[in-house]
Amino acid sequence: MILFVSYGGGHIAITTELYKYFTQNDVKVKILPLTTGVEYCNQTGISDYLKLEDYKFLVNTDSEIENLVSKITRSVHTKGLGIPYEHTYMYHLIGISELIDSHGKEKGLKIFEREGRKAFLPISFASKFIDEVEAKAVITTNVPRFEEAFQIASQSRKIKSFAIDDLIGKPLGEIKSDFVFVDNELAKKNLEKSGYSGEIVISGNPVFEKARTLGKKIDNKNNDLLILLQTGIKNMETNKIIEFGEEFYRKFFLKLELSGFCDAFDKIAVRFHPSMQKIKYWNSDRFYFDKNKDLYNSLKQYSNVLGFTSTSVYEAYLMGANVYAFSFGNKYFELPFKYNHQIDFNANSSSWEHIAQVEKNESEFLPSKSIILKTISDEVLCNRK
Repeated sequence: MILFVSYGGGHIAITTELYKYFTQNDVKVKILPLTTGVEYCNQTGISDYLKLEDYKFLVNTDSEIENLVSKITRSVHTKGLGIPYEHTYMYHLIGISELIDSHGKEKGLKIFEREGRKAFLPISFASKFIDEVEAKAVITTNVPRFEEAFQIASQSRKIKSFAIDDLIGKPLGEIKSDFVFVDNELAKKNLEKSGYSGEIVISGNPVFEKARTLGKKIDNKNNDLLILLQTGIKNMETNKIIEFGEEFYRKFFLKLELSGFCDAFDKIAVRFHPSMQKIKYWNSDRFYFDKNKDLYNSLKQYSNVLGFTSTSVYEAYLMGANVYAFSFGNKYFELPFKYNHQIDFNANSSSWEHIAQVEKNESEFLPSKSIILKTISDEVLCNRK
């Protein structure tokens, strides 16, 4: 059995594309979704995923720790994100218990208080989990914390681990897998520069492949606009995430309304990242919340897209939408197309008077799913079990 471990957002979108493809090709697979990845699986009809809360027996804990984690969970759990309370509780119980095991109770809790969930690296749990489900290989994306823990645990269990980079080879943390699948040559070069020592395979990206394929099937053109919001952006020099917050978005929408840019469109919808709470940042009654649960259902409905640096903006670009995008400068993460406009964290931009679309690229993309399956098959699945 091949085990997928994935967080939400664009990461679980990649994972579920591979899950479906592997299943169609008679490969036994299971997904362990994390945080908003749980809601994504529920929305996309994947009901047989592994539930974190079913594996409490693998955690070294006691009633005192459990009571503490219950209190923490009640304070941090957000119903609006679609994550089950039991999952949030178990996620914190695993992470905090291992911090206490590694550093002692007092120091472990101080680390959590200082760093939050970023401190989680539950290698012991991941090792036990791999043994329990009898995984023959582990596939993650490029996120730290639990995904990284499963990469490290795979090494101790002497099974192959594979990671999928989501864009340009600049992950949030160090990748510890044996293989990394990347979308393009730039991503490969960036990973090599970062010191990654495993094998890098240029495979393309399952989500981008899907976006291009869907784009070719869309005939309807309209004059509607979809605005894509994201939680923050990564500083590529410090490797830290800068959160946007409510103040930024209120300024952004105010300046967008005053610019007159939106006057050119018939309908204007706003889509929030899955981990964001929906807040009405605007004053105009022309904006409305996008209520589509599936990203692609949203992207298919709008011929025009405005955003920043999220992969969903890139997917819209690949699908053939007219894309208008703001960069935060070369210190920060950017998508692999040429930006026409720059913005700062106070929503200041010299481009408000004339927002031009990104130049389209008609290049073809690799058959990523078949490349990834063949690589894993050659390494692990000669005798599929």
